[in-house]
Amino acid sequence: GGIVRDLLLDIHPPSSLSNWRYLGSALAASVLVFYLHTVVSKLNREILVLDALGMGLFATTGATIAIEAGAQPLAAALIGATSAIGGGILRDVLVNEVPLLLHRDLYAIPALLGSAVLVAARELGFGQNIALVLGTVLATGLRLLALWRGWSLPQARVPRED
Repeated sequence: GGIVRDLLLDIHPPSSLSNWRYLGSALAASVLVFYLHTVVSKLNREILVLDALGMGLFATTGATIAIEAGAQPLAAALIGATSAIGGGILRDVLVNEVPLLLHRDLYAIPALLGSAVLVAARELGFGQNIALVLGTVLATGLRLLALWRGWSLPQARVPRED
């Protein structure tokens, strides 16, 4: 998601490829999960909570980076949401799964709302840290609330054939 964000913002090379710490932390997490997959596979609820937090953080930090790169407010909000969901979409496509975005889960909408709140707060003169907290709490909270309550997007009605 961050690479897609950086390409949209014409940031070259992408941030995640210009610092060895990003690749190192991803590699370390991958190795850890590879060897501890039996333990990790039992932590479904915890992983969903951490994923919701990560989604909220990626949405708001992505929007912040877009604003700092000179993007207009609407573009910054959309780029923030893309930062949050882009990586997961690419991952799912690469492993031949239907992307989470195409399921009925509330995932992209919380990401978009969180990044939009960050952009609106920044436009209203709120400090960067307060805007980050507001957007992240909204995005993460809405995602967690949707998981807890079983909320999902409506499904299109299939016309009856008479």
